[in-house]
Amino acid sequence: MPENAIKFGILIYGSNGDIELMVSLSQELARRGHEINLFIISINRRDYSFLNAIEGINVSQHLFPEQLLGSEDVEFWSKSLQDLSDLMERRYQLVAAEVVKKAYEYAPQCDVLVGPTYMLEVPCIAEKFNKRYISLRPFSGLVRSAHEAPFFLPSELFPGLSNLELWDVCDAYTNRASKRRLNKFRREHGLNPVNSISRDLIESPWLNLIAYSNYLYPAKPDWSDTYHQCGFFKSPSYINWDVPESLLNFIQGDEKPIFITIGTMMEYESDREGFKARLLGLAHSINRKVIIHADWPEESIDKNVYLLRGFISYDKLIPLCALAVHHGGVGTAHIMTELACPSIIISYGFEQPFNCRVLEMQGVSGGSILRKEFCEEKLKALIDKALDNPELKPNAEKIALQLRGENGLANAANIIEAAYHAS
Repeated sequence: MPENAIKFGILIYGSNGDIELMVSLSQELARRGHEINLFIISINRRDYSFLNAIEGINVSQHLFPEQLLGSEDVEFWSKSLQDLSDLMERRYQLVAAEVVKKAYEYAPQCDVLVGPTYMLEVPCIAEKFNKRYISLRPFSGLVRSAHEAPFFLPSELFPGLSNLELWDVCDAYTNRASKRRLNKFRREHGLNPVNSISRDLIESPWLNLIAYSNYLYPAKPDWSDTYHQCGFFKSPSYINWDVPESLLNFIQGDEKPIFITIGTMMEYESDREGFKARLLGLAHSINRKVIIHADWPEESIDKNVYLLRGFISYDKLIPLCALAVHHGGVGTAHIMTELACPSIIISYGFEQPFNCRVLEMQGVSGGSILRKEFCEEKLKALIDKALDNPELKPNAEKIALQLRGENGLANAANIIEAAYHAS
C-alpha cells in the first residue's frame, strides 16, 4: 500500500442503485492505491463477493431478511409521505444492529468512514472514534438552499413560506421522525445529544459528496463549502455482455425500438402478473418494436416484443434504441442521458420525481407519469408525443457530450484526497 494511502470504512444498505454508487467509489479509490473495507446490505440480495478479487477491496456482506415486512413493503408508491417514511425507518431497523456492529469494527482501523445520509449511526460512531466522516448523497434535491425548496415539499403547498422556511419545516419533520431514537443511541454510546438531525448528523462537518451531474442540476451558490457535487458515479464495467444475435435480427428495420424497464421497482408490485400484463398491453399498442428488460419467465410474448433477462450492458444496448421508458432512478436517468437516449419515466417515489423534473427541464424527457396514476393510454400518448418531438434527440445528444466529459468518480476521489491531506 502506498505511503500516503488512506484506509476507508465504507458502509451501505439499500437497493442496487444505492449500492452501485458506493461500489463505484470503492473501485476508484482502490485503483488509486487506497485500502477499502466495504460493508454491503443489499435489499435485492445481490451478491457482491466478486469485488474481493479487486486488489485493495475487502467486502463483507449481510443478507437482508428474505421476507421484508410482508404486505407493507409492496406498493409503497401508493402510501403517504409519512407512511413511506415510517416504512423505510422500520425496514432499516431490521439491519441497524449489523450496521452498528460493522461500523465499530471499521472505525478503530480506518482513517475515514463513509455512509449514505440515512444510516445515521455511522457518523455517530465516526465521532466517537474521532474519525473523519463523508456523507454521500445520490441526488441534489435535499441540500438546503434559499434558491430552491425541498423537492418533496413544494412551495405551492405552503403559500407564504420562503424556501429557507420550508427547509426549516423539513428539518422539524426529520427531528420528529428520528431525533429521539438517535439521541438515545448517542447517550448509550457516550455522545452528547444533537439539536438537529439534518445539520448535525445527515450533514457531515467535513465532506458531503453528491453523485449527481452539474450539467443536469447546477450546484446552488449558497451551499455550504463542505458540499461538492461531483458528477455521476458511473460504475466501471464488470459485466461481459454483448447484444444477442437474435436481438440484432429482431431490431432490423428503419425504425429503432423502444426500451422498457422498471428495474427493481417490479419487486414492489403486489400483483406482478397483472402489472406485467399491463406493460405488455402497452407494448402491443405501440406501432413499433419494443424491448422489455425484466426477469420474467422466458416465453413467447409477441412478434413485436423482445424480452431481455438478467444483467445487460446499457452502453451496448441503448444506442440501438429510440426511446427509453424507465423508473427514473438516479443511475438510470444519468446513463440514458449520457447515451443520448430520450426518456419517459414511470415514477414510483423516492428521488424519482426529482429526476423527472430535472430531465424535463433539460429537454431530454418526453414526460412522466406517477406509478399510482399509471394508465396504459396516458403512457402511450407520452411515448407517441416523444417520438414525434424533433427536439428531444438533439437535446439529449448535446447534454450527453457534457456528461461524458464529467468524471464524477475522479472528481470525488480528488476532493477526498485533497481534503484528507490538507487536514
